[in-house]
Amino acid sequence: MSKAFILFPIPMQPPNQVILDTGPLVLLVLSRFYAGTASVLNDRLVRNYTQDQLNRLETALERAHNVILSPYCLAESTNLIRRSDQRRVLAHIAAGFETRWGDVIEILQDSRFPRLGVADVSLLLLAKQPDTYTLTADRDLYDALSTARCTLIYFCVEPGSQYILDYP
Repeated sequence: MSKAFILFPIPMQPPNQVILDTGPLVLLVLSRFYAGTASVLNDRLVRNYTQDQLNRLETALERAHNVILSPYCLAESTNLIRRSDQRRVLAHIAAGFETRWGDVIEILQDSRFPRLGVADVSLLLLAKQPDTYTLTADRDLYDALSTARCTLIYFCVEPGSQYILDYP
């Protein structure tokens, strides 16, 4: 059984906007698909997440005024989610959120593009908006967002050391 560590350095204000990275988006889709937390965390796509991370994801979404998805993360999600019935849940969820493309040329010309890729750079550029939180489980994106002083919630999903880190 893995240990769970929760770090809350500074109480965070409710987000005006929440950006979902691919991992938390897949977790959300599967939690709605299974309609119960007991089964969702057994799915191979999200088995490294914890119940606390799922709860924090749901809470952040409830408190946000607007949830933003990058089409690039939607594409990554459909590559991970292979079942057509789960993809229908993804389509239903995505229809209720705002999708923002970002400037493709700006993404491709960003100095971080070769290391991070299109999806992560698109999120990084979107995350610079005020009162916007980004939820990610991607260590490289976490490092880039932290360096850019963006507000984020990081779900560490490394086996044996799952934790949540709020970074205001």
